[in-house]
Amino acid sequence: MYGNSFPSLKNDAYLAMVGGLGSMANGVGRANWGIAQDKVGFKKLFTFLTMTQSIVMLNYKKTVGNRSLFTAATAVLFLCMGGNFAMAPGACAKLFGPELGPKVFSVLFSSFATAAVGGSYLNKALMGKGFDFIFIVMAIMSFGATGLVRTLGNV
Repeated sequence: MYGNSFPSLKNDAYLAMVGGLGSMANGVGRANWGIAQDKVGFKKLFTFLTMTQSIVMLNYKKTVGNRSLFTAATAVLFLCMGGNFAMAPGACAKLFGPELGPKVFSVLFSSFATAAVGGSYLNKALMGKGFDFIFIVMAIMSFGATGLVRTLGNV
């Protein structure tokens, strides 16, 4: 819907390609964020992920005049989404131990579904103010996640 609201992007074949590339970036992210987490650690990497996500969301509208930039920004957002899924299991195991960690992750994993459903309702409620407002709200939430992750112990 967002891409279709700009004449420079309004093309079903192009937007389908962007969605496909975004999905591939999500898959690549799921594999590579986990590998990077083993090397760098959760806190530093998740801080990088949330800051990147926030910055891209705040600047997303600036990319709509250039298809290459819009495609790259969309791929980065999907890449970050893959990182959220990839890093959580390891962080839970490290924070809560090998016995409790998987149980905590199972509760955390259910929050992804809740957020997907709740997020659609939130987006619908915010839609009256436009996509740009939604991206600002989501960027603020991502900055908030940055702050929260900084409070964690050694992860």
